[in-house]
This record gives sequence, C-alpha cells and structure tokens, in this order.
Amino acid sequence: MSIEIVKPKTWDAGGAIVLGAAMVLAAANLMLSASSDVSISGATTIVFVFLHMGLCLLCFMVLGKTASQGTIWGNLLALAGSFVAGSGTLLATALWALG
Repeated sequence: MSIEIVKPKTWDAGGAIVLGAAMVLAAANLMLSASSDVSISGATTIVFVFLHMGLCLLCFMVLGKTASQGTIWGNLLALAGSFVAGSGTLLATALWALG
C-alpha cells in the first residue's frame, strides 16, 4: 500500500483565494465592530452583509468547479470559505441588531 500526495490543481488555488478573501472581510468586520471610535451605521452593515453573502455565493461557485476539476484540497478550502463568509453574514446582522 502506498500513500500518494495529491498535487494541487489550478482551481484549488481558487479555493484558497476565496477563503483568504472571506477571512480578510470577516477580520475587517470584527475590527470595525471592536473599535470604540466608530459607530456602526445601517449602511455599513448592509454593505458588509451583502459583501459576505456575495462572497459565500462565490465560494459555492468555486466549490462546484473544484468538485469537477480540482482535488480534495480545493473542495475543503471552498467549504471553509463559505463557512467563514456565512459566519461573517451572521456577525454583520448581529452587529446591526445591537447597534
């Protein structure tokens, strides 16, 4: 029995990119909400909610592409990106409710 390491394909990098973008957007949302100098407005919340939702949809699109052409790494990265982006949507709506 031999264990083979799967080489990443082109769409696996797409999964990494959408995960990174989701993490950056969620971090920006957290930093904005944690700063006491900035009050969270309704317009800011709407922007963050729609950006997170759009990024979550993009992660699912990349997941569909990695499922057909990528490896398991692209699938896992795209799923993680959709989880982070979906969590960011919930965070943004919770901050709107609190603000």
